[in-house]
This record gives sequence, C-alpha cells and structure tokens, in this order.
Amino acid sequence: MVVWCYILASILGVVIGTYLLLEIHYFIRIAISVLLARYVKKRIRIMDTAIFTSFCITNDIDVYLNHMNNARYLRELDFARVDFYERTGLYKVIVSKNGTIVQGATTIRYRRFIRVFSIFKIASRVIYWDEQSIYLEHRFINPKDNFIHCIAVCKQRLINCSANEVMTILLSRENHKTLQSPTALTKSIHSQNSVPTTNGTTNTTSETNGTANGNDVHNKNGSATETIVMQHDISRIENGDMTKFKPEIPADILKWIEYNEISSSNLKKLSNNC
Repeated sequence: MVVWCYILASILGVVIGTYLLLEIHYFIRIAISVLLARYVKKRIRIMDTAIFTSFCITNDIDVYLNHMNNARYLRELDFARVDFYERTGLYKVIVSKNGTIVQGATTIRYRRFIRVFSIFKIASRVIYWDEQSIYLEHRFINPKDNFIHCIAVCKQRLINCSANEVMTILLSRENHKTLQSPTALTKSIHSQNSVPTTNGTTNTTSETNGTANGNDVHNKNGSATETIVMQHDISRIENGDMTKFKPEIPADILKWIEYNEISSSNLKKLSNNC
C-alpha cells in the first residue's frame, strides 16, 4: 500500500511539474489543429479564407473574469495559422524549399471583448506578399451576428526561401487544377460572367455576335476562349509574372510596413551606439 502511494505521488508530481514547466494543453491544441486540418477539414486555395472555430474558456479570461484576456487573442492566432498552413499547403511548400516560417511582426486592434463560454470564429487570409514575407489578416468573428470583435495583421517572414517563389508554386498548382477540372472551369467561367444587380440578384451575361444572353454563358466558343485565357495565366505564373493574381498592397498595410522599417532602422542605430 505504501509503495502504491509513493508511485501515485511520483506520477502526480511529474504531471504537476510538467504543467509548471510546459503549457501542455497548448501543445495538445496545436497537435489537434494540425490533425484536423490535415486529415478532416477540406483543402482550400492559398487565396481563400480559412475559417477556424474556437471557444473562450475559463483559462482564457482576465482579472475581470468575464471576457477573454487580450494576450489570448494572439495565442488563438497560433491555432488559426496552423490550420491555414495545413489546409492551403503553404507550410508543405516552404519545407520542400528547405525553408521555414517565423512571425516577423503583428498589429492587432480590439473592438469588442469576447465573453467567457462564447464561440467565435477566426477568418484568416493572405492580403499581400513581397520577396521575403507573407502578410495574413485574421478576423475574430461572432458567428451569431458576424460582428468583428478584433482584427489582426501578421507578417510571416520566410527564412531560406522566397515568398514570391512559394506563392508562384501554389498559384500555379491551383490554376492547373482549375483548368483540368471541367466543373471548376465551368464555375470559374460562370463567376467571371456574373454581374451583380441593384436588387441583390446576379445576372449572367455572355456576348455572342453582339448579343447578350444569360442562357448561353456556357457556349463552346466562350468556354474555349476562357480556357485559352486560363492557359495564358498559368504560363504567366510559371514565368514569375503574378501581376493579375497578386493583390494590390492595402493602404494601411503599406503604412504599417513603413512604420516597421523606420522602427527597425531606429533599433539598428541604437544597437550600433551601444
């Protein structure tokens, strides 16, 4: 009996010591996020928005005991980014280039707190990239009314590989798949010929011999033309020309990048003076 007590006490001591030295549930959630994204969730394109669902529990709250601690928002972004990396194939391509990815900078703006025991969603998407970094936007959204509680922008710095090269590979693969899939090509043609109307509906138009007819959108001539255009776009991507596919840099992101460059320059000056 005494021996079993020592054994149980030792096990309990190891568990407590492990939790004191490591945040075990953080690593468990990372592992679960990776497994779900890799084997359960649907794959998405690199320019699509990934939705990650989470829940505010008692170890997320602050001293007021009724809403999420500000620091926890950044922690939740780790799980959302892992989900995005796996579902888009971004991390796999980076590793194939013998590279790695690290957090270079983050800016976050809080609008309304997230209450304890409430569900929220994080919508993650690529908004820009340059030679060295990929910029992700994350929105914390209330699923009940779609209110954006918080918005964050993260600069993901790629080490030992080029962000342009990684994005070129992903975009090239995706456009090849679209061209080879009749269903995906049909949807692409339909969406490109869809025009929103003032009453909230969508009209589909197609120009053939100077006339417009929504029922002829999938005619053979139109499909062949779209196929040629997509083949040309793929060729442009493979040659490193991503002008059509790369989004314009948002004005706020441009200012943020300028701020980071000025801050970096000032820190370098301080380091040289030390």
